[in-house]
Amino acid sequence: MSNHTIFYQAVKPQPSYDEVKAFVYKSLVADNMELYRSMIDGTLDKSLKEAYPEWTPELGERSLPIIQRIGRLIEGNYCKQAVCNRYEHRNELTIFVNGQFYFNNRCMPDDCFRIRYMGVSLFSLEETLKFLNENAGLILMTTDTIEKLEHFWSDHPDGLIKC
Repeated sequence: MSNHTIFYQAVKPQPSYDEVKAFVYKSLVADNMELYRSMIDGTLDKSLKEAYPEWTPELGERSLPIIQRIGRLIEGNYCKQAVCNRYEHRNELTIFVNGQFYFNNRCMPDDCFRIRYMGVSLFSLEETLKFLNENAGLILMTTDTIEKLEHFWSDHPDGLIKC
């Protein structure tokens, strides 16, 4: 079994930490606090109650303090890395690597090679070709792998490949 290769382009311009923090706070904390409060006070939408019968006032009461604590951690800047890891650029698969945000817009190439282990980040064509050569016996490639890589790095010189 081999891992997929995922291609990313750099987010441009890179968001400020305050922008990232505001996005994550709203999507993770504010929206969930509203949901839990509606569970507690009985104003949860009827269709949601039917679809999720486990969303009870008791669940809201247990969950609200947890999400409030997460909000305090975000507001107090106690978990910057975790906040950056939760950021999404334009609802796309977004990752934070070496202090930079990268996203996969689903139009990127993928799977032009596979390898048995993961956690490798490649930042240039030269680095990618060296990696392929050093791991030739472990990598599965397609007939057009090199062509796809050259095209990707030409279009996205500040991109990233994760495998």
